[in-house]
Amino acid sequence: SMSIDLAGCTELTDAAIVAVADKCPNLALLDVTRCYKLTNTAVVAIANKCTNLVSLNTAGCDNLTSTAIVTVADKCINLAKLNVGRCSELTDTAIVAVADKCTNLAELDVG
Repeated sequence: SMSIDLAGCTELTDAAIVAVADKCPNLALLDVTRCYKLTNTAVVAIANKCTNLVSLNTAGCDNLTSTAIVTVADKCINLAKLNVGRCSELTDTAIVAVADKCTNLAELDVG
């Protein structure tokens, strides 16, 4: 299964992640830790196109809101690992959605 690690690529924008989503429907693992410029647009594209995702790390992506994570919960039902640490805009809504929908979740980091 495909994994893409872009952790620390601080200049990456949504356009790059939307392109990944379009071209990599079988993506299983995505790490965009500290990709500070990313917004909901990037994560929603991944959720909608990469429904086999099992691991997502958006730690430090502080532009993300609950809308993005709720979409991940709705679309990526096989998600086993989610790190949303330091995503300061997230609310309870995001975590409740993940807990409700992602029944295979083994690891959740909200630190």
